[in-house]
Amino acid sequence: ENYSVKKIINTYKDIKIFDENFDKKPLLKYLISYGYINKDYDIYISNFFGKSITKADNDFLLNIKNNGKHFDFNYELNNLEEVLKKERLEVGEFKKESILNFKLVAYILDNKNSYPKQYVQIFKQLSNESEASIEFIFSYLDTQKNINAFIQGIVKYYPLIWQYIVNNQTDEEKSKYFYMFLHNLEYKDIIELNVNDSLKGYISSLEEFDSPNESFNNKLSSLIKDLNIKFKFFQDIEGKLTPFKFIYENNFYELNQRMIDYIVFVESDCDSTVYDSLKKAHYTTILDSKVEKLKQYIADNINEYVENVNLAIDTNVEEIENTVIKLLNTNSEELEEELKIKIIKNQAVKISKIDLVEEKNLWQVLLEENKLISSWRNVSDYYNYTEV
Repeated sequence: ENYSVKKIINTYKDIKIFDENFDKKPLLKYLISYGYINKDYDIYISNFFGKSITKADNDFLLNIKNNGKHFDFNYELNNLEEVLKKERLEVGEFKKESILNFKLVAYILDNKNSYPKQYVQIFKQLSNESEASIEFIFSYLDTQKNINAFIQGIVKYYPLIWQYIVNNQTDEEKSKYFYMFLHNLEYKDIIELNVNDSLKGYISSLEEFDSPNESFNNKLSSLIKDLNIKFKFFQDIEGKLTPFKFIYENNFYELNQRMIDYIVFVESDCDSTVYDSLKKAHYTTILDSKVEKLKQYIADNINEYVENVNLAIDTNVEEIENTVIKLLNTNSEELEEELKIKIIKNQAVKISKIDLVEEKNLWQVLLEENKLISSWRNVSDYYNYTEV
């Protein structure tokens, strides 16, 4: 710890501080002893006469010594090497708001190895979420050129920055800073931004990306995978590089009508007539299409699909017989019997042969809902079943 002369005198009373040269300078001795003159004295008395620093530099230093509010962040400093000398600025003074200056921070970033402690103190200060710190961070990002090193420092000492952006910035600003961070950060640092799932939540809310290059697109894909993001909706952009194919092929989306319909549309060479078919016979249209990944995804989550999509579409009453039988014959551990009964009631199709339905406990429902074609064979099969 650096003690002032005043503190040394008060703490170590038996130590002789002044030599004989001070015996004839009682006023000077008094001013030093009571703290009226300290190590910063030369700054105050050389306001306008500095040779190594300018008046502007000196005013900046004085403001720091006096614990003033920060100057304009663009305040012009002329000799940063001299300003940053330890006899002018102690490391502890980099905790002060008044130290915040674009040129000074940029200089420290460019000479990080020469000012390691100052670097740490500045970024620790910027993480305090004070009004001045927040203003400085986003003003720097928006106006300065060397933002790569600045962003790296911010994320290291203020990983909550993305959460702050999500909670306080506009959608346009969120998008701007999201692309900015992905451009300028290593992947491991991007992952660190996911405090309280703030990054995951933001990405999952997006419906499209326009990746500027393959590297950026790969970062996006890795984020989607590692954060296990499930998009409510995500679309491809014609002529643009996007992670749509990766999202589709790896099931990083929710099974909802809008998303499913869009996938079928894209994989059907954007034939708009497919939407009409999906409205009337949703699952039949899917099974007849080329969307093999989607088919398997639905099969693995058939209960969710039937409950949240198939049965939720009011106009979806024209599934063909084979489709209905396929659903009714799905293992009850995968598709609840209650949902199968709803399918029978919901669909207009009548089953041609009752024995095509493997779960015989559904036969009565087919009969009660008039969803069987009238035939002696069906009557006989049902009678034999009930007799047994």
